[in-house]
Amino acid sequence: MSIQEWQIYISIIKDIITAIVALIAGVVAIYGVIAWKKQLKGKTEYELARRVLRAIYKVRDSIRIVRSPIQTGGEIEEAVKASGISYDPDDKSTHAKTQAAIYESRWKQLNEARSNLQLELLEAEVSWGEGIKDKLKPLNECIGKLYATVYLYIAELERPSRRTDEVAEKNREESLRILYWVSDNPEEDSFSGKVKGAVEQIETFLKPHLKL
Repeated sequence: MSIQEWQIYISIIKDIITAIVALIAGVVAIYGVIAWKKQLKGKTEYELARRVLRAIYKVRDSIRIVRSPIQTGGEIEEAVKASGISYDPDDKSTHAKTQAAIYESRWKQLNEARSNLQLELLEAEVSWGEGIKDKLKPLNECIGKLYATVYLYIAELERPSRRTDEVAEKNREESLRILYWVSDNPEEDSFSGKVKGAVEQIETFLKPHLKL
């Protein structure tokens, strides 16, 4: 075989090797892009899950604030001032107006926390579907129950009921337990237990997305 023929074979081999190297590089690049996209998606979902969970915790804490039996002088003064009512200790309706102002202020904080949560849920629903909304139903039910309790409590203060039957008394006791008896022990505070259970459902749903 002549030198010229060897040169032709060598040139062909070089071309083949170059093609193989280029193919390998292309495959590696494709897998690299796939891995990068997967990592980016995981990081995006991780950050979204953290934001949603943080928003959930703010709602939970705001619920606890609404239920707090402690009303400081500063809170009362600020609520009365914000509502524009005149504080007259000799006026029998003052207590009802003051309580209404306090709960209105507290509920405003809860609504702000819920609004922030709704913003995060829009993106969460795009990423994970409507399942996340279903997991929020128990928490929303707790909030609805709390709202009804506050409303009836204020209404009772403004227009005291003359009913003294067993049902009326049971309703008053339930309202007082929800609004004034706050404990971390579910056996002592069933409402807190329901809120905790509702939050845990959401935590369970988000757990797979909290791994990088």
